[in-house]
Amino acid sequence: MSDVYSEPLITESGEFILTESGEQLTLEEDLPVAEGGALGTSNGASYNSIKNFVMRRLGYPRVKVYMAEEQVDDCIWLAINRYFEYKDVNIRSLALNAPSGQNSFEIPAGVVPEFIHEVIFKPSDPLLSLTGVMQDVYILYYLQNAGGASNFIVDYWMTLASYEEYVRVLGNQPHWEILNGLLYVYPTPSIDYNLVIKYMELPSETVIENTRWIREYSLAQSKLVEGEIRSKFSSFTAGSGEISLNGDALKADGNQEILKLEDELYSKQIPLGMVIG
Repeated sequence: MSDVYSEPLITESGEFILTESGEQLTLEEDLPVAEGGALGTSNGASYNSIKNFVMRRLGYPRVKVYMAEEQVDDCIWLAINRYFEYKDVNIRSLALNAPSGQNSFEIPAGVVPEFIHEVIFKPSDPLLSLTGVMQDVYILYYLQNAGGASNFIVDYWMTLASYEEYVRVLGNQPHWEILNGLLYVYPTPSIDYNLVIKYMELPSETVIENTRWIREYSLAQSKLVEGEIRSKFSSFTAGSGEISLNGDALKADGNQEILKLEDELYSKQIPLGMVIG
């Protein structure tokens, strides 16, 4: 007899289900997601309301949920990222003053690393200048050798293109990366400089928790993870017969919900404006 697993793995009388070998199957105690959990997602928020919503929809406490809290966090963060790819949010700018030789920074409070759009800074050219004005000198030099500024617009854009090629070949193109929780900028400036971080500001935790699409998408992604875990076990023998875990059905349900939710998100995004000329 094969039944889809829909009941707890322990009888009402408190007896453990026996394995095929006759040994008792010791189960971990199922606990609800703690309020104010310490794990949280990348911006420090815990989103416990969404976690508890996911756990209940997966059957807790009547059904054992195999996902770890870190995996639920991943699903929630994936939902938040996906949602705000298609929604207007505030883009903030944060300016920092940095001394020469410094190229690493701690991520400022309130800035989510995944939502940093751009880091703007102007390093000096370490090969040809220690003053930080090499770009201006290069433009004037190029214009002089191009015959002056008789056709200024053409000369100007040709100069910028030449300068971009110059810094690309020498590897001096400003760029940045986030590594081990720190923001790094390259090449390392040799003078004091200003650095601007442009990042997306998320709404409050309460607003995100009350966004239906994020809750539903978090659940759909969690079904994929939980389904994958359950499918690893497939089935096992209990005292009343063989119990099958519904991993494949759970994954299929999750995939179907993801497609439906993404279609809904695409249909509600703000259309592009018309450009004439």
